Amino acid sequence: MNLLRLIFALLMALPLSACALSGGAVSGVVKEAGTGHPIVGAIVAVKWHYYLWHSACLHLQMATTDKNGRYHIPLQTEILFSVRPNIEVASVVAYKEGYRDIFSAGFILTLGNDYVIYEGQPNPQVTSATIESLGLPAGQRIDYHGNGSFSAMNVSLPSWWNHGEHDVFMVPDISKPSVRTQYLGKYYSWLSCPGDGSKDRNLAPLFGAISDETKRIGSKLP
Repeated sequence: MNLLRLIFALLMALPLSACALSGGAVSGVVKEAGTGHPIVGAIVAVKWHYYLWHSACLHLQMATTDKNGRYHIPLQTEILFSVRPNIEVASVVAYKEGYRDIFSAGFILTLGNDYVIYEGQPNPQVTSATIESLGLPAGQRIDYHGNGSFSAMNVSLPSWWNHGEHDVFMVPDISKPSVRTQYLGKYYSWLSCPGDGSKDRNLAPLFGAISDETKRIGSKLP
């Protein structure tokens, strides 16, 4: 009984950042920008970090989207019982062969709760999407001035941007093999977890899928 009381006392003494809210389940939808269609079989990786004197990786976990493009990562005990301070979700990254994250398509700067900030058309070397096909208002580009200010912030979000906190939007990737390979290489830096390489094992299926695609690309090169 005394041991149980001690365990309970220790749990109650944990900082707020280590409570259920920090290690709570993470859910969302991966969908195609423009059409809003769900992307089935996408691999989603979630990275948690904590702040002390600097930001540091704490935990990595992954899930695969279902027929509705939905994924779910349950409560993570590694986070729930961690004594690290200021724990939060650092990034949510999705992978699907033939797609890339909308932010790497060469035009989106920010998607806010009720506005979108973009510059110019999507890069035609990486995606066939256009401003019009994505449902964004052509001719109402928000110009970034380089000093942190914008000329306007009143461009309405497109209809497909009916989002949850951890939704991911992707566009078809039509880039040449060398460009695609460079993009795939970025996943390793996005999802690195310095200081605890063992956490990378949780993402083994994701890295395996990326490696397989890279090999297929390489086999087709002259």
